[in-house]
Amino acid sequence: MRNYFIICSALALFIYSAVWHPSLIRVPLQTGISIVQYPFLSLYAMTVQPIAIRYARFKHHRDYQALITQNHQERSALLKELIDLQAELLRCKELHELKIPYDAREKIVPQGTAQIIYRQLRQQDSFFLIDKGSHHGVAVDMLAVLDNVLLGRIVAAYPWYSKVVPTTDAQCHVPIVCATSRAHGVFHGNKLDFVSHLEPLVVDELVVTSGDGLLYPQGLAVGRIKNFMLNDLGFLYEVAVEPLYDIAMLGYCSIISKNTQHAQELL
Repeated sequence: MRNYFIICSALALFIYSAVWHPSLIRVPLQTGISIVQYPFLSLYAMTVQPIAIRYARFKHHRDYQALITQNHQERSALLKELIDLQAELLRCKELHELKIPYDAREKIVPQGTAQIIYRQLRQQDSFFLIDKGSHHGVAVDMLAVLDNVLLGRIVAAYPWYSKVVPTTDAQCHVPIVCATSRAHGVFHGNKLDFVSHLEPLVVDELVVTSGDGLLYPQGLAVGRIKNFMLNDLGFLYEVAVEPLYDIAMLGYCSIISKNTQHAQELL
């Protein structure tokens, strides 16, 4: 009976305190709950929370990677369209000046795709290898391109693979014309040579092949003008060109030949 009286008194005191003085109950109760919760919160902070944070970072990284891939694809498509339009505009102007029918223009038709299987990229003596060779109809002086961007020229065709010298090599010389200013020069080693100081060059304008010579057809882009300045003599420009693609990051390329009638029988 005595224990029952003590329990009832404690319960009545608890109810009275909860009704008239809730802080007297709330503070000890919250303290007790915090003491019980603390081990579980510590365990959550050490295990579940790091996993959740890493998963969220991975999810965001995956979303960003997908967005980067989409932007890269859209950029490649727009770049190809821009090169096509710039090259076609140059052809139209030149054909109009020469009074040559538009249908007589030279057409560039990719004839096959090859995988880049090895790279040695330096300022000089650089090259890369593709998995198509003479057995597949590849021949010396064919060209490696990607989205109408000139990557290099085939200098050796073995039975099962071929060697390509990139346009960025200092020993590769490509006749070019600037798409906006229509200035002519020679591209090699990421720069332009023999550009007159009278030419109205424009920064960021496309540099495309002029079609002069026997190797390179007209209208393939090789880069953009990064900057230019007069040389010491003051009669020629020193022009730095930024490539449109980094060969070290590419996995595939297309093969074309300036003699498209012959190339249609290949690959």
